[in-house]
Amino acid sequence: MMILLHIVGFTQQADFTDVIESFQFYKNSNLVEKIYAHIDRPVYVVGETMWFKLYCTEGSSNVPLAVSKVGYVEIIGDENEPILQTIVSLDDNGMGYGSLVLPAALRSGRYIFRAYTNWMKNFDPEFYFHEVVSIVNPFVAISSTVEGRTKEYDVQFFPEGGNMVYGITSKIAFRVVNQSGKGVEFSGVILDSTNDTISLFNPLKFGLGNFTFTPLKGSTYRAVIRFKGGEIRTYELPSPLEAGYTLQVKDTSQNMVSVKVFAKNVPENDVYLLAHANHLIKTLKTGYIKDGLSVFLLDKNQLGDGIIHLTVFNKFFSPICERLYFNGIGNRLNINVQTDKLEYKARENVALRIRVNDLHGEQLTANLSVSVYRIDSLVETEHQDITTYLKITSDLVGNIEEPDFYFSGENSNKHRLEIDNLMLTHGWRRFHWKGILENEYKLEKFKHIIELRGHLLKGVLSSTESGEPISGVHVYFSVPHMQQSAISKTNDHGEFLFDTRYYGKKMVTLQTDHSYRIELLTPFSKQFGSNYTFSELSLMSDLKNRLNARSIYSQVHNAFTKGTEQIQTPDHVLLPIFGQPEREYRLDDYTRFTTLEEVLREYVPEIAVRRNKGIYRQVVINPSTNLGFSNEPLILLDGTRVLDVNRFMSIDPLQIRTLQIVNKQYFFAGLSFDGLISYTTYNSDLGGYEIDKGIITEYKIFDAEREFFSPVYSIESTQTSRIPDTRTLLYWNPNVDVDLDGTKNLDFFASDLSGQFKIVIQGISENGLAGSSFTTFIVARIK
Repeated sequence: MMILLHIVGFTQQADFTDVIESFQFYKNSNLVEKIYAHIDRPVYVVGETMWFKLYCTEGSSNVPLAVSKVGYVEIIGDENEPILQTIVSLDDNGMGYGSLVLPAALRSGRYIFRAYTNWMKNFDPEFYFHEVVSIVNPFVAISSTVEGRTKEYDVQFFPEGGNMVYGITSKIAFRVVNQSGKGVEFSGVILDSTNDTISLFNPLKFGLGNFTFTPLKGSTYRAVIRFKGGEIRTYELPSPLEAGYTLQVKDTSQNMVSVKVFAKNVPENDVYLLAHANHLIKTLKTGYIKDGLSVFLLDKNQLGDGIIHLTVFNKFFSPICERLYFNGIGNRLNINVQTDKLEYKARENVALRIRVNDLHGEQLTANLSVSVYRIDSLVETEHQDITTYLKITSDLVGNIEEPDFYFSGENSNKHRLEIDNLMLTHGWRRFHWKGILENEYKLEKFKHIIELRGHLLKGVLSSTESGEPISGVHVYFSVPHMQQSAISKTNDHGEFLFDTRYYGKKMVTLQTDHSYRIELLTPFSKQFGSNYTFSELSLMSDLKNRLNARSIYSQVHNAFTKGTEQIQTPDHVLLPIFGQPEREYRLDDYTRFTTLEEVLREYVPEIAVRRNKGIYRQVVINPSTNLGFSNEPLILLDGTRVLDVNRFMSIDPLQIRTLQIVNKQYFFAGLSFDGLISYTTYNSDLGGYEIDKGIITEYKIFDAEREFFSPVYSIESTQTSRIPDTRTLLYWNPNVDVDLDGTKNLDFFASDLSGQFKIVIQGISENGLAGSSFTTFIVARIK
């Protein structure tokens, strides 16, 4: 019952306790992660580098979330084919950054940039971050299939609250878009079964709008739409119910909203209105259906900001109507940026002064990402905004056209109607009440766990004969180059996991005590959303010269800056799994023998070599008894377990650099060994030794990080250098910290290219306020 204390404006209803507890159970069991990606620019030519910054936040508060330590990034083609993939390390503030070099073989088109965490793979892939990017290949002719293609339209109707009921006047919202997901212009009419005109309707914005009418029993209804150009099509309206409930939500004043529940052919009984936002219950009210109506008044100040989910329950506590209501964006991060000049010369220093505060003027600390690029109008496109995404886009179903429009700052009646049409036509997608009320959202049902420390390498062990998964078997994993080892036990599905963290592609080994089939699984999601929009990339013929010029700029830039952007992030320095050994031998300090047996017998008294019927054993000597332990030690070669000691004894000892010994009982991942012997080769590559009952493969985790190259023209010799500077992306900085005074100064140099340049700054504060800033400046043409 204590959970009821956190509900604003709640008058205790004991009979509704189960609903509240189920909702609270869902909230506590389902961490909501959101990822937003700031991509350096919306349009690329092949050969350029795409830079990006990931922001991972907690879904209800948008506060930076330091839970998942790994993010996954993909470029998806129009057949849901991954074109490029990379894994990104997330820091303790839930942020990470990376880059992708766009290969020359890519064809021109629109692609989907998507990002997610391992935990997010438990949910609908439409929850992943998505943004459309345009990639142009000027070396391949762009074939347009727009002309001559039959136009397709997606026409949908949405009764307010979810239902139409005969005899009740209802608001019906509609969404009419083309095959590219863009709203279209049209005029429409609602006709009944006798062809009488019931209502006329037109879109207000982006193909969205609504009309009101009262369906009568005995009649059916259809919409006849005339599209721009004269084409006419007919669509059936949803069938009304003979008995049921409808909903009507209206603003009654600046601070109050009215929620009316209409009923037809149902008993007069109690109904309940539950309002929640960001997984927090805001209010619960009880009403009574009398004469087919129950009215609730809600205080907007109690609802909070953002998307409010309004659900009506009947006396049996089953949801009967629901809809979304937008209560404003609330506070946000205000990013003000000023350049020291409006116009610059080639290679001149550009100074930025950034000031950050909230809408009340309070200065804030924040982390920002900054991009400055040349606007060349190759493709009509737009930037996604972090505030819009976290406040609206990430929680609504379907493709939203120009989501930033809804944060334009207007407060007119028309703009409020446009936002309400969005709420009526794009439903909430985070959960379904049926699953909540039946407590289906349980932690044990989630297949993908949170990557709390590093990347989880996952695989499956199966029988080589039957292909059936093998459970309860230990799998031994190592990264020889890093001298790292781990052991995992397969579950009922034959699955094993290893927590790994390194940069680049490295050789890894996987072994078992017996011969099984070992398969590594891709860490990238194989699920794709149904609403991906791959609109036609249509370029005008007069862009040919600009395309060729940008391609040349990219090639020249790559030629003269080759190697300047690439740096290798060092691996984490980690001790071996056994920590500090009791004894270590550097074999170069001793006489080098030709067999391993001679090495051990001559100057390693801690290890006894025994041979019985041609079978070798290595036994660690117990220092307290000076006798060999009874059981086998754990033997490692470059961190890889040695299972066949007899075959290992034939290794060339000249390949071995060091020998380390733990001469006491050693426990590792639930297994017990009588000591440990660790051999290390010079190149940490197993020295040509072939592992037992397993596989050796290459596995890449985090890509080597690139540092954006930005030349400095601070002295005359660099100002007059004849090396061309053809950068179209002048500046990229994914990690800009704004201090307590709320200000930050940045500077960079213009290139040799003239034109209009755009500054895009996005970021988030420690308390979850997000914001963006867009401004431009000019670089003058050289006379």
